[in-house]
Amino acid sequence: MKSPLLRHSAPGSLTVIPLGIILCFSQIPEGRAEASVEESRIEAVTVYPRGARVTRNLTLTLEPGSNTIELPGLPVEVDPSSLRLADGPDWLSITSVESRHRLLDEARDAPSRELLARIESLKQQRREQEHAQQSAAKQLALLDAVISQAARASASEEPSARTDAGHWRQMLALIGEESAAALSRQRAAEQRLRDIDRALRLAEAELEGLSRQPEEILAVTLTLESSGAGEAEFGLVYQVPSAAWRPLYDMRLDSEAAEVTISQLAEVRQSSGEDWTGAAVTLSTARPDQGRALPEPQSWFLDAGHLRGSVTSYKNELMEPSLPQAMRSLSDEEMDFAAGAVPARERLQVLAGEFAAEYRVPGRVSLPADGSAHKLRLEEHSNPVTLSVKAFPKVSRQAHLMGVFTYQGEAPLLPGQVALFRDEAFIGHSVLPLLRPGEERELDFGADDRVAIDYRFIEGEKGETGLIAQRFEEQRAYDIEITNHHKRPIEILVFDQLPVPLHEDIRVTLLDETTRPSEEDFEGRKGVLVWRASYGPGEARSIR
Repeated sequence: MKSPLLRHSAPGSLTVIPLGIILCFSQIPEGRAEASVEESRIEAVTVYPRGARVTRNLTLTLEPGSNTIELPGLPVEVDPSSLRLADGPDWLSITSVESRHRLLDEARDAPSRELLARIESLKQQRREQEHAQQSAAKQLALLDAVISQAARASASEEPSARTDAGHWRQMLALIGEESAAALSRQRAAEQRLRDIDRALRLAEAELEGLSRQPEEILAVTLTLESSGAGEAEFGLVYQVPSAAWRPLYDMRLDSEAAEVTISQLAEVRQSSGEDWTGAAVTLSTARPDQGRALPEPQSWFLDAGHLRGSVTSYKNELMEPSLPQAMRSLSDEEMDFAAGAVPARERLQVLAGEFAAEYRVPGRVSLPADGSAHKLRLEEHSNPVTLSVKAFPKVSRQAHLMGVFTYQGEAPLLPGQVALFRDEAFIGHSVLPLLRPGEERELDFGADDRVAIDYRFIEGEKGETGLIAQRFEEQRAYDIEITNHHKRPIEILVFDQLPVPLHEDIRVTLLDETTRPSEEDFEGRKGVLVWRASYGPGEARSIR
């Protein structure tokens, strides 16, 4: 049976609450109890594009009537107004919530002092091992000096006075024993130094981690009204702002199958002050931080020099959230994030509501509160794609392969960075705007080397006409040649420009020998011409 987290105390008793560091509180009046955050467990987390909702499981033993629960140790950034009960018995409810901040400096002093003492002891041991290492080195140097001196003395004596061989054997044996002992002490000191350095690094890292802990905590007092008695297990729900997730995408074009596959990834970060260990994580597209009301339309007055002020500010209020400017590029590891894993559609549950979507990540996820980025793989789905080629020869002789598809997913795709692949080859990054179900989107899948383009200036003329009212006229002729080297037919769109006159005395017309464009003022863009045609394999056409 689970041990209850509620501790009833007799009058005059002292209660100690474990928080990883020891916190001591004054005596607790009768009818009050304490619940330890350390003994509870973060069961579930819903992460929004900004902020998160945390559900912490508590098990308490309650009496009928009013029960006051002290819950110290929550992150200081918890919004007290967001505290709610979830999944509790129907005979239990919160009648009031009080919160106050509590400093942790005194509680942190004891473990800090202990770590500092351990570090100083390790440093002292290191100095002793360095001395032992130096002593062994001096002994070896002394033995070398003795051997050198004995050799010089032996060489300078008369042959009849030289030491006999037995003496030399005894000396060499003694020197060998002392050398081996000194070398052994030297190796032992080096090994001990390595062990001490490793222990020092761990202790210093632990001290640094302790220094990064919050300087204060949030102590919450809950007043629970219970119509029953016994053990009650429920969730305590609260909001934290220091968490976020952003979408990332892989889009893979299979040109043979005329299909584009969208793989959704999520980058999650959190620095709420508490680690989320083994939690059920849900990613939501809802934006609880944008709950402000729609601004009321106001009168728009037009005055010289102030033509756009009001409409610009109103537009900024309504426009969709843009993608962060500083977007981190995907690494190769991230691009191959789920290599060998079970397909995403078998691992992820997607709940698409009328106004928001939720992605329930399977299994349990651990997200430390260090602000580091963690990648989670979400949904994957495929869409038929219509391929075409676009070319703007006046600017570039390189044609581009374009893919148009209709998004068939159930939930909108938020704006995010896209890694583009064409037939398994990575071709670069792009940005995906907000994409809703049923919307059509065109993607540029990079240069198409199978379409050749030649753009040539043919001739030009300049002249003046008229005796009284002179008129200046200039003619230019160009030739565009397009060749399809694909093994199948493909639609090719060729773009060019006509100058757009801004004065009534300037007129621009196409020459009679011009190949008539499929469309002028393409998509409402003045002067933009497009020639659209299906080119067979190996077919070449000339556009005048």
